[in-house]
Amino acid sequence: MAVNVSNIVVGEAVVKTGNSNTAMTTADFEALTDVGATSGGVEISWEPDMVDIEIDQYGDAAKVIQSRVKVMVKTTLAEATLNNLALAWSYDRVDGQGCGWSQRSQDRAGICC
Repeated sequence: MAVNVSNIVVGEAVVKTGNSNTAMTTADFEALTDVGATSGGVEISWEPDMVDIEIDQYGDAAKVIQSRVKVMVKTTLAEATLNNLALAWSYDRVDGQGCGWSQRSQDRAGICC
């Protein structure tokens, strides 16, 4: 395979969160929430879970299908905000009005801001 140096990713990037789909436009990307500064880079992992479909007529798998995929993003958030903490712990975002935590978040954490 020939090396295409324009495909090598180096330098800074913006980490954003939010709902996405496979065909994002620039406007869709701009609507995502920027998590702010990070430290130590960003690591992305892709872990597909494969299932063998076996039948009597084959001694081996007749077909291999992907049943699910675990995608993870790992980074250190350098900006200590309540929204970033809520993001890291899978809580609802703080809305800036009063507590801002959902009842589900209060039950799981046992505290409210």
